[in-house]
Amino acid sequence: MGGRCSRERSPSTETYETYPLLNDDTPKPLRVTTIAGQFDRSGYRDGKGSRALFSTLGGIDVHPDGTVYVTDSDNSAVRRISRKEGEKNGYWVDTLARDEDWLGKPRGLALSRNNAIVVTNLESHNLVKMSVTGKNLAVFAGAASNDFDLNKGFTDDRNPLQARFNGPIDVIHEKKTNYYFVTDSRNHCIRQISPGGVVKTIAGTGSAGADDGPGRSSRFNRPSELACVATGDKIVVYVPDDYNNALRRVVARRAEMDKAGDAYTVSTVTTGFRHPWGIAVDSRGFIYVSDSGGIKRVNPDDGTVETVLSQAQTGIWTSKPGRLAIDSTGKRLYFVQGHSVRFVEVSPPPPSRSFSENGSNFCCCCS
Repeated sequence: MGGRCSRERSPSTETYETYPLLNDDTPKPLRVTTIAGQFDRSGYRDGKGSRALFSTLGGIDVHPDGTVYVTDSDNSAVRRISRKEGEKNGYWVDTLARDEDWLGKPRGLALSRNNAIVVTNLESHNLVKMSVTGKNLAVFAGAASNDFDLNKGFTDDRNPLQARFNGPIDVIHEKKTNYYFVTDSRNHCIRQISPGGVVKTIAGTGSAGADDGPGRSSRFNRPSELACVATGDKIVVYVPDDYNNALRRVVARRAEMDKAGDAYTVSTVTTGFRHPWGIAVDSRGFIYVSDSGGIKRVNPDDGTVETVLSQAQTGIWTSKPGRLAIDSTGKRLYFVQGHSVRFVEVSPPPPSRSFSENGSNFCCCCS
């Protein structure tokens, strides 16, 4: 699709017809804003948001200061989108790292609590860690061989470099415990990496299925992105289960995350999606999920699903919204679509739920 336009097109701030946003009786104009890239033109170029070009956008995360980080898979790059004073569009894109040998085809991306960046490498079946400036690239988990066929597998290990993955799609960092969680998509499972580097399968058997229950007996079918929350004494990981068209929940008590055997339990929050992919959780515990129909919001207490942004409202019919991230205010929901990075302002629902069992202590502290 790239190169069909003969001149540069600035990303637009699109205002569509008036739609009622969720839990609000007052209709508001729904605004979808493109901050970087051009949805129908691929390439590789840094610079102001309106001129920057991306290829296949993968993971996305937002720093509390509003800086957006993305993986640009086919360009083997990690890119940064930041506000720049004096720019008409207000956004500037630069490349933190571009290295085919180290990054391969980066997909998922997570910012850690010490501002390191961890990305999943779909092609070489490992995870790579770097500084927030894009320096000091090193394999974080999985094999470091250039023979990618030798890298893939399904092995837990106390040494993270001896563990094996098969198509890791996404990674998320839980800041309070300093644990990482990984969707190991082609192994149909969820993996955990402890602060000491121990890699452990917490959910999934390695074969496709749809079973709930104890973590190591449960089954997934191509799990995609991840979101996690800390609530009371528990860790809750939410997973869009792509081929099962479901949203799944993986739960453990913090004190038992490292115990031998099954520490986690898997349940289904709700079904009825069309290939769910992206996910984000706001500060009140409501879950945003992207699928082929747009972006939905889920109340995890009862599984109620409401549409936040339909595909029609994005103004783009040729590409569905992909990966999601929400800013620290819980109001600006970022998503990738085509070759562009966009956001929509969402109206927070009223505080009608308390996430934890005792009605308090909810904390969305994962990146």
